[in-house]
Amino acid sequence: MQWKIPAIIVLLLLTGCTRVLKPEPPPAFAGALIRVWCPPKAADLVRAQMPAWQTRQQASVEFVAQPDSADLWILSPADVARFSGCPVVPDQLTARGERFDWNGLLPLYREQLCRLDASIVAVPLVGEALVCVYRADLFTKHQDKYAAWREVTKRTFLPLRAPLSWTEFRDQAAYFALVLGRPSLPPLPTDADQLDRLFFAIAAPHARRAIRADEDEGPDHLDEVFYFHYDRKTGQPRLDSPGFVYSLELWRDLKKYAAPKNIRAANISDPATALAEGQAVLGLIEAGELAVLQRSKVFRDKFNVCAIPGADRFWDNTGKAHPQGGSINVVPYLGGAGFLAAVSPRAAQAEAAWDLLADLAGPMRAAQIALEPRWGGGPTRSEQLLRDRWDSFGLDAARSQQLREAVGRTTLQHGIKNPVLVLRMADQAARREAVVRVIQQESGTPKEALQEAVIEWQRLDEKLGKGRALSEYKRSLGLTD
Repeated sequence: MQWKIPAIIVLLLLTGCTRVLKPEPPPAFAGALIRVWCPPKAADLVRAQMPAWQTRQQASVEFVAQPDSADLWILSPADVARFSGCPVVPDQLTARGERFDWNGLLPLYREQLCRLDASIVAVPLVGEALVCVYRADLFTKHQDKYAAWREVTKRTFLPLRAPLSWTEFRDQAAYFALVLGRPSLPPLPTDADQLDRLFFAIAAPHARRAIRADEDEGPDHLDEVFYFHYDRKTGQPRLDSPGFVYSLELWRDLKKYAAPKNIRAANISDPATALAEGQAVLGLIEAGELAVLQRSKVFRDKFNVCAIPGADRFWDNTGKAHPQGGSINVVPYLGGAGFLAAVSPRAAQAEAAWDLLADLAGPMRAAQIALEPRWGGGPTRSEQLLRDRWDSFGLDAARSQQLREAVGRTTLQHGIKNPVLVLRMADQAARREAVVRVIQQESGTPKEALQEAVIEWQRLDEKLGKGRALSEYKRSLGLTD
């Protein structure tokens, strides 16, 4: 029995040395319920990206139909005025050295779109990446015929290449519509936001001179760098000025060469599908839609990618024409797509909402979002433009490089100080409707049509009070009275 005594002693010693581990403290926001108000597409994004945060924080997220009951708002950059009264983004996101890496955001968001009244009130969730694509095989095949067509139609010689200007884009569309005997462009958008974005993407380089980042300030600095939709000196809308009028002329030309909706009863209503089905030769799509083109067995690797065209002529703020003589005036139009997020002024769970946003918009999650084609492929951070591979888009090395250069040139490396930003006034939806209405109509000259939009904007100005309207416009530009 003696052998039992040491065994008992050992057992007692082991038992006495065992520590009782304390339970882990609950996460900071355990049990929190974050209510989100946002458009359906943004809701899909949040649902796809939120599980990791929910698990880590033992919290939950639900979507609500009204902003008043929400903790977190997600809106387009054009709607940033809705963020008035929202709390500023806290230091744990904006301070240097924090994990969120605020300085890693594209300057477009860090310095412009996320700000209201000089305060940072939002973070970017999804960027924008509108690119131009064209059938490289057809461009190569038709080089000689295109040159002959330009000569016969008394156009200046240009090779069949990635279109550098909207005029060149129009000419290429006209040529292919003629020789193929069918529309050469995909269906133009009918959605108001997309129509507005496309028209102003055409107008931006025609109604504003690109000012290099290293150019000294001149006497018209405010007019050239900030004012676009309005004339600073008169306070009147500029929508019927020559640059806009020429842009509407181009728009009407493009409509002639665009495929109708529901092509051949196949319900092809979006540009990417039309291109992937061989129903168009060139067009504008979101970068993420390149995956649609690459899934086509027939047209995989047939489309090249380039930046949105610029202008071979422009009109300054006085209405004076400036032919470019072979050079191109490139002025991006930014803020027409994507999503920003802010914490509601009435948030019941403000700290938890900021923590969720720090996760969704932080470097790791933002990289995942930018790499996923279904969210558009738009970058929010500079590092997202440095990657060499875009595997989820299905692109080869050459087209990956084309895409990186095209998106980078538009969003970061444009080298100018005055890209045009989307109109961000509180009543911008009504102003957008006025513009969309006139660019859709066929009657009247482009000048007459745009004068109708000017009259509607003037009516909206009078409704607000002209002084307040101009003050709001300046506010949307980041200027103070």
